[in-house]
Amino acid sequence: MVPSLHSKTLSVALVRRRERHTCSTYVGSSTTGIDVDAQAYRHSARINTNKGRIQFKQLWQGPIRTTMQLKIRDSPRSIALTDGTTSLVFRAAPNTGSSSSSTRCIVGFGDRDLSEFRPLTSLPVYGCLGLITVEGDVFICVITGSSQVAEVKKNETVRRVHAVEFHCINRADWDTRLVDINGMRVESELEGLETTAHTPDIEHPCGKLKHVLSGGTFYFSTDCDLTNRLQSRSELFSTSAKTSGSGFEPEAFDDQFMWNKYMIGELLKFRANLNSSEKRRLDRCAFLTTAIRGFVESVPVQVGIRPGNLTLISRLSCERAGTRFNSRGIDDQGHVSNFVETETVLETADWVFSFVQVRGSIPTFWEQIGSQILGQKIQITRSKEASQPAFEKHFGALIDKYGAVHIVNLLGSRGDEPQLSERYALAVAASGEMNGQIRSTNWDFHYEVKNDFANAQRIWHLLKPDADAFAFYVEDQKDGSPILEQNGVFRTNCLDCLDRTNMIQSIICRMALESFLSYRNDMANNLLWSGHSRLWADNGDALSKIYAGTGALKSSFTRKGKMSFAGALSDATKSVSRLYINNFQDKDRQNTIDMLLGRLVNQQPVPLYDPINDYVRDELRKRKDEYTSTGEIKVFVGTYNLNGKMPNDKLEPWLFPQGREVKHDMYVIGFQEIVELTPQQIMATDPAKRMFWEAEVQRTLNHKAKDGEQYVFLRSGQLVGAALMIFVKSSLISSLKNVEGAIKKTGLKGMSGNKGAVAIRMDFENTRLCFVTAHLAAGHANYDERNRDYHTIADGLKFQRGRKINDHDSVIFFGDFNYRISLPLEEVRHLIDIGDYGKLYSEDQLNRQMVAGNVFSYYSEDQITFPPTYKFDNGTDHYDTSEKQRIPAWTDRILRRGTNVRQLAYDSAPLRFSDHRPVYGVLEMGIVKEDETVRDRLYRKIYDSRREQIGEPAAGSSKMDMEDLVERIDTRTSILPPPSSEKHKWWLEDNQPAKVPTPQPPSGAKEWTRNPRRPVNPFQVTEEPDWVKVDRPVQRAPSASSTRSAASGISATSTASIGARRPVPPPKPGGLSRAASMPVDAGVRRLPPPLPTRRDSTMSTESVAPPQLPPRRDVNGSGLQRKESMSEKVKPPPPPPRKNPNPGVMDDNDQATGNGMEMSGWTPLQPTK
Repeated sequence: MVPSLHSKTLSVALVRRRERHTCSTYVGSSTTGIDVDAQAYRHSARINTNKGRIQFKQLWQGPIRTTMQLKIRDSPRSIALTDGTTSLVFRAAPNTGSSSSSTRCIVGFGDRDLSEFRPLTSLPVYGCLGLITVEGDVFICVITGSSQVAEVKKNETVRRVHAVEFHCINRADWDTRLVDINGMRVESELEGLETTAHTPDIEHPCGKLKHVLSGGTFYFSTDCDLTNRLQSRSELFSTSAKTSGSGFEPEAFDDQFMWNKYMIGELLKFRANLNSSEKRRLDRCAFLTTAIRGFVESVPVQVGIRPGNLTLISRLSCERAGTRFNSRGIDDQGHVSNFVETETVLETADWVFSFVQVRGSIPTFWEQIGSQILGQKIQITRSKEASQPAFEKHFGALIDKYGAVHIVNLLGSRGDEPQLSERYALAVAASGEMNGQIRSTNWDFHYEVKNDFANAQRIWHLLKPDADAFAFYVEDQKDGSPILEQNGVFRTNCLDCLDRTNMIQSIICRMALESFLSYRNDMANNLLWSGHSRLWADNGDALSKIYAGTGALKSSFTRKGKMSFAGALSDATKSVSRLYINNFQDKDRQNTIDMLLGRLVNQQPVPLYDPINDYVRDELRKRKDEYTSTGEIKVFVGTYNLNGKMPNDKLEPWLFPQGREVKHDMYVIGFQEIVELTPQQIMATDPAKRMFWEAEVQRTLNHKAKDGEQYVFLRSGQLVGAALMIFVKSSLISSLKNVEGAIKKTGLKGMSGNKGAVAIRMDFENTRLCFVTAHLAAGHANYDERNRDYHTIADGLKFQRGRKINDHDSVIFFGDFNYRISLPLEEVRHLIDIGDYGKLYSEDQLNRQMVAGNVFSYYSEDQITFPPTYKFDNGTDHYDTSEKQRIPAWTDRILRRGTNVRQLAYDSAPLRFSDHRPVYGVLEMGIVKEDETVRDRLYRKIYDSRREQIGEPAAGSSKMDMEDLVERIDTRTSILPPPSSEKHKWWLEDNQPAKVPTPQPPSGAKEWTRNPRRPVNPFQVTEEPDWVKVDRPVQRAPSASSTRSAASGISATSTASIGARRPVPPPKPGGLSRAASMPVDAGVRRLPPPLPTRRDSTMSTESVAPPQLPPRRDVNGSGLQRKESMSEKVKPPPPPPRKNPNPGVMDDNDQATGNGMEMSGWTPLQPTK
């Protein structure tokens, strides 16, 4: 019974359990299964009505016992997560010849006999976060330290993760390699565990993941769905309860806030294959745990005379997760950086109040690249037209989920913030305010607040009308029925969405609470508002530490209602710390986040063993045409070294050569020396010239499209003098996603940007494209340094999530490569005058370096039919007449890589305002589009059909016991024959030897030859004899070769016609079918069958014509042939025979390797059909 308010001292019996856990995973000798480091505290609030003071008392409640354990069996190695009666068992699947290269895992669930298992760790286990593959090994992640921090509603508790452990499933190397949350090694004292020697300085593969997960920013609940707000849970529960009778449905989890969805995704699929009773049983065990990241905490409060609980839940989105300078703006799916849904919950015994706000980065494409020490340099990377589809996706999703949206933009008028505000306003206007569902308030926080943060309350009257219209969610505590629903949301942002945003959101939240209490005629007191202020201050610190690395600024005002000198000093310290962390530590943090979310290049989730799934995947590959479609796009690629000059000619002769009106789908333009490379320009990039050329190129393109489709500026990038810009048709914007940019410096050994590369990559439907423009080292004989520049760019230029240039389906590499022609000036000019470009090309440095395999491996270049593009006197067609007399050269080049690229044109254009000539190429690229909906439907159809066909449940079904599954796998593996050796082959039965005899002709070798009519496949049954008799003319003077052939019993004619020796057929059952006289080592690699012979219909076995080679063609194939000379007057001689220094590149003296390369005027030869 709660005492009356009229008593002198009111003691409120507000009880909350809170645990502390030391963030160390040191394994002690205790095996009791008790969390000895966890402490529970009982908070009782005592209110002195005379002085208005709040006192808290913390009472020790003793250790918290956990019922979940982690056990291991050594042979076969298995790890079990058990609650004493039910177990979830993991084991690495044996290699059964699956096409999957990663280690697969077998998962079993049910009542298991764990007598052969022993404890793997003495730490308590609170749940499994999932499976992950790191460096080829499969690890299971379990929570080993947690504390209760909140009680959202009755019987709905939330726990903070303090410690996790990663245990390897497929090998024991890391069993005794225990580390703390910082990745430091600690000794194991677990009794009975076999130890393995390890080098102390070897870091655990999951050390960085462990550090992130154990940082106190992750939360989970075994009682409720923590990924959805209360209002959404109410709607989902009403639906799921009708179908399943359960309110806990993992299928309804919001993936946007589920940070372990990559690790636990396959296990949730495993759960989906269970029947309904087994699903409920697995859910009750709470083995599988979903985690959010952000902030959760509760404080006891009082509402009127009733005790209550105030909870703040901030859910950080994982869709565009990252650190401050590595994750900005929006992506093509409409996800924004630092998007947080913050829910305030006030609970009493009678009702539950909930109010939701969101925050997120400005929803346009912008970045902050490079060091931000001298100020925050903002770069908007896409035009407003190219950004609009993503903007509308973002707000469309908000409107569908929350209702109407009120934008609260706190950006100011200092620095680069005004251009973001302007772009934001343009996007809102272009969207038509989404049919009146969007309203916006621009409120310059710094100007309005100035030095008195109490002025932040001025925003109240601007937001009050919509706050009343949006309302809030109220639920009846007795039956869980909704009383009132929230039908709108405030979306607040500043630059980082941290300090200013948190303060304004706390004011909006208080406004909603006051409105609700007024609605109920309840009275708030100091306990409520002091708890409210503390929660919002802690919330700001937690979110700021995740995104920026330090606590929030201005938290002193949020916490105490005023700004003190100590608070100002603390803000200055935090600002310096942010500067260091964001510039020097965030890249590693970003890489760890991407690994946790499964977004690194070639990172795949741990596949669970399922024989049916292997079959389905093979069938899907065969039926790929049913869910994919192909098409082509035409891409114009141009490169121009401007020499720092501004245009005095129109760009049409370059962008529309020969007056063509052909409209390409995409224009990719690269510039070099867009500014003069002075020392001042090298130190700082000037975007003004790049922006001028962006506008000039777009104006020229759209001038030709007055009545047609307009080109939209997609994205650009700049490195001092090098710039890359891409324009696409407006109708294709929706087909593009994941557009990213990157730069790489190569000047002064990577310290200067006067030389280097700019790259832009994108996904066009399901095809990955990459465009790179580069400016390499100058100097006539400096090709070695140019080679090093190329390798620095190819190996060092990285996009987000570790993507490199070669991780794409098609790559276009172009720019001013600066490779020269190794001939004297007079000879070069003479060859140019007579048009003998073939001789010039044979002495081209890039051509020679590619043939030698030193640069641009697997790249191709089209035939050059235009004169050298460097160096001219400005404004003329005369090559350099200055004192330096530079030798003309093809410095400006366009290279391509990829099997889906075909070049249609390659030429230069007559623009004369620079000392270079612009070069262009037109390419046709194959594009693949995959319909995921059709693919998933086909997958399920094939899966169900196969499952019914074989008459057995899928792996992971409750009807399939894990041990039975393992036994069946072992049985399937045991019936396979042993691997082949030199003496025995798997296809030979009854231990027959691998060396089998070859039959000899019935009589004299001169009259007999092998039968060309026998099938090429030696295992095919046929009635054709092995040998046929031929009549041979008598030769008076046999040559040496024919003499050798006769000595071996085969004529020269038959040798030419038969070609390589066919593989010997296997022996028939019951013994050998032919005489054994000449052994052949079957372990030696056999030659392929000969080319098919051209045979006339009347040809007899006595007259076999030799195989005819196909005509030589200039196509990408597997052989090489010399290109025709580009000049009909002078035909250069073929290159002298030499040994190819690079096995990966073919030349005239090599066998075909099938790499499809074109170098030094030589193109691969492909046989005709």
